[in-house]
Amino acid sequence: VLQIAVGIKRKEAESELVWANSVVQNSADAIVGISPHGEIISLNAGAEHLFGLTLQSDAGITFLDVVPPKSQQTVKRSIERVLQERSPEYLEFQYKNGNSEVIELSMTLSLCDSADANLGISAIIRDITAIKQLLLLEQREDFMATLTHDLKNPLIGTGRILKFLCQNKFGEITDKQKDILDHLQQSNAGLLTIIQNLVEIYRYERDTDSLLFRDIRISELAATCLDEVAPIADDKQITVTLNTAEELPLVSADASAIKRVLQNLLSNGIKFTPVGGTIAVTLQHDKAAISVEVLNTGAAISEDDQLRLFQRFWQGGQGRRHVAGTGLGLYLCKQIVEAHHGKISCKYSNNSGTNFCFTLPLTARQGSSETENSHV
Repeated sequence: VLQIAVGIKRKEAESELVWANSVVQNSADAIVGISPHGEIISLNAGAEHLFGLTLQSDAGITFLDVVPPKSQQTVKRSIERVLQERSPEYLEFQYKNGNSEVIELSMTLSLCDSADANLGISAIIRDITAIKQLLLLEQREDFMATLTHDLKNPLIGTGRILKFLCQNKFGEITDKQKDILDHLQQSNAGLLTIIQNLVEIYRYERDTDSLLFRDIRISELAATCLDEVAPIADDKQITVTLNTAEELPLVSADASAIKRVLQNLLSNGIKFTPVGGTIAVTLQHDKAAISVEVLNTGAAISEDDQLRLFQRFWQGGQGRRHVAGTGLGLYLCKQIVEAHHGKISCKYSNNSGTNFCFTLPLTARQGSSETENSHV
């Protein structure tokens, strides 16, 4: 009976050993066994692939031999500390792989010992290049978010001063001076729009919970936006109209965010509509959603461009050739609409022009009972 029990225990131990060895060999991380004298005594498949080594062909090689020269002293000191202090060490270093690509590696060194012997050190090495690149990208994004936020207030202040100058608040100005100031105002307003788009893009990408949802009248919001762009449209002799159904349901949305969408679509329409053209805003609804269409008589947008219109920092050939911009306006529109669980699209018709359309979903209560005319 004792022999049977011992046999069972031995088989269990052997099974656990096979399982542990399989885990090590099939690990995505590179795992290296290092003797107390620094020689490589074991390599898993990940380590063989990373360093291009095998125990059969590279017998007797030390671990420091595979470490880049500029990192050898750091690794050597870490190994010595692990052996002396018997506590793990973590470090990072760069390594040029077999494809001559410089990659970022992290390494954890741990002591492998038993009750009566020091068996050496295990080195678990992981490729953290993608993680490093992501962290760098996040740092850049944080910097840009801070920079654009800090630029916004000075531009707002500049815009107010220019407005006061044009209104003769600081004394009479000549017609020529007023023309110059008007151009400066337009340039400042354009730059402020870019900065505001950037600020809001970073906000919606990081924190959609910042949206303030409440029941709003979409027709009133659209009318306000049309009034704001009227002077710019008049300068290009562009007719802007608003067509709305008699009764529209209230929609739960962030008013300032949806206003930004309408402003960007109208601004985009004015930018690409020729002198004497038209822009028509149409509001409709069904049981599921309210739809907002902004139709302009601008130039055709190719099918390829339509597929990429809402990508970040992308501009079609039309935008690059004729108009200054960053390609952020439509991307921001997409961010806002999707944060409202809606959809936005663009299509072009040779007969009618370019039509941007976005939808905002209605709740069951909104779709069935409340309307803009009944809202108090």
